[in-house]
Amino acid sequence: MILKEKKKLLLILLIAVFMSSGVLFAKGENKKLRVGVVEFEVAGDLGIRDAGKIIAEWLISSLGKLGVYNLQERALLRKVLKEQKLEISGVIDERTAAMIGKLYGVDAIVTGSVTKWGDLITINARIIDTSTGSIIKTGQVKTHNVNAIPQMMDNLAEQLAIRHVKPVKFSLAVTDGLVMFLKMDKVSGTVVEDSYGSNECYTRNIKVSRGGGYIFNCVDSYVACGNSTDFDKGTPFSVVAWVKITRKPDRMMAVVRKDGMFSLDVDDRGYPEFTIFGVDSVSGDKPLVLNRWYMLEGSYDGNVLTLYVNAVPSGRFERKGKIPVSSEPLVIGDWSEKSGDRDFCGIIDDVRFYNRVLKRIEINDIFRTGRSKIGR
Repeated sequence: MILKEKKKLLLILLIAVFMSSGVLFAKGENKKLRVGVVEFEVAGDLGIRDAGKIIAEWLISSLGKLGVYNLQERALLRKVLKEQKLEISGVIDERTAAMIGKLYGVDAIVTGSVTKWGDLITINARIIDTSTGSIIKTGQVKTHNVNAIPQMMDNLAEQLAIRHVKPVKFSLAVTDGLVMFLKMDKVSGTVVEDSYGSNECYTRNIKVSRGGGYIFNCVDSYVACGNSTDFDKGTPFSVVAWVKITRKPDRMMAVVRKDGMFSLDVDDRGYPEFTIFGVDSVSGDKPLVLNRWYMLEGSYDGNVLTLYVNAVPSGRFERKGKIPVSSEPLVIGDWSEKSGDRDFCGIIDDVRFYNRVLKRIEINDIFRTGRSKIGR
């Protein structure tokens, strides 16, 4: 009897420990990382004294505005390092990262470099896990004007942001000016449902991915949506699509295109590109990684071409021109219904077309509704 009571008590204790550890784990999932920022290493003459320290301070301010990290005071970090007779900036190895984490009590450190090659200034930043020494996330911005660096820090901070995001249910998010929205989660025969507009779309050789989106086979898959007047108003517009490339590009791959009007593509190096026919094109600042989801957004208002990747500005080009109209159909996954040399290799999902230019906050809202894709 006594033995049974002891076993019962032990079982209760084990359950209590398990449940309490689960609570701690759940809290840990949403706990902000304690992050320290160290001075950036500078290579090349920027003509600014202590540029590495200044850029680090600017980045702290930008990261602080996002509110995703528990940022530690840089002055205290310098004091700790000074007491240990250490001078640290730029590239940090695994051992050094672990040492900083132990001395300063941070989960991660942000560091990087500033290089000047000719008139091109490149700022590379990285977040390093102090427990493993591994790089968690990276970011990069480029400019030809040293005076533009302060304005680029928000962009760099956004690239370095790690947010704990719970999967969200389907949401339209932004509907003002929305004239087409293809959820791309099912096919009825060859017909694709436009969840918001009245566009008639059909498919060719399309399969539905288990995780959502249409699989394009690199050869002869596409979705065509006809020549709706919704697309041909000659007014500012935006196009949005989620993409995942599954094969290393060896040619230009079409994401969404209306021949004679615009084309949102991935080029043969893996860089996203947005083109306005008869005007110009703008490319992203880094290539897409295989088997990873990205949200691409391209817009044109008659003066500026913009390209966003995961709600972060990736390319901008000022070029005044007439917004073209075209009698060609809007095609997803290929350049046209007849063309076969720009077929997409991978998955495309949640394609939207707006007859106006989206604001950055709206692009971010759309991104957040589909961000549960990241990690799939």
